[in-house]
Formats: sequence, structure tokens, C-alpha cells
Amino acid sequence: MAKFCGQCGSMLEDNKCPKCDVKEVKKVENNETKTGTNALAITGFVLSLTTLLLGVLSAIPGLILSIVGLNQIKKTGEEGRGLAIAGIIISSVLLGFIIIFLFFLVLALITASYY
Repeated sequence: MAKFCGQCGSMLEDNKCPKCDVKEVKKVENNETKTGTNALAITGFVLSLTTLLLGVLSAIPGLILSIVGLNQIKKTGEEGRGLAIAGIIISSVLLGFIIIFLFFLVLALITASYY
């Protein structure tokens, strides 16, 4: 059974791609690839979307899981790179907005206590 790289399609040598140096997890039988989307990338993306409802409770885990999922995708060649990147971006941006909001909230409470 021949093994091929999930990124460039080259035949593997010693379970590594000679072109892009990715360890392969996909096996090809009769031109059928057996792969899946990385579960951490999906979970991180979903948690980043729920940040609007849950705030920091889902932003930080969404960011962490998306980063770990992206690292796994780079090593294994699984699918879901776009989901992981989107999860990182959405979590980072919303976490930044939450931090800015909390900063101005604390600032307003401090200045209101002087009146």
C-alpha cells in the first residue's frame, strides 16, 4: 500500500514527505484518501464563535485549542487549517475587545467614585 503526502501528494519516503517534510497519516488505497478534519480546530472555532455569548469563558479556551489544532495539522497533514486560523483570529479579536471594554469600565468606575 502506497502512502502519499496530504499536502503536496508526493510519495512518502520513510513516512516523511521529501518535498515538504510532513509526517503522513493518510493512507491511499485505490485513490481514496482517508482523512478527517482536526477535532481541536473545529472545537476551537466553535468556542471562538460562542465568545459573543460567553465572553472570556470561551475566548481563551477557543484560542488555545485553535493554536494546538493548527500545530497538530502542520504535523499530521489533517484538514481544518482554515478553521484553526479563523478560530485564532476570532478569539484574538474578541478577546482584545473584551480587554479594552474592561479597561474602560474600570476607568469609568474609578472616575465615578470621585464624584
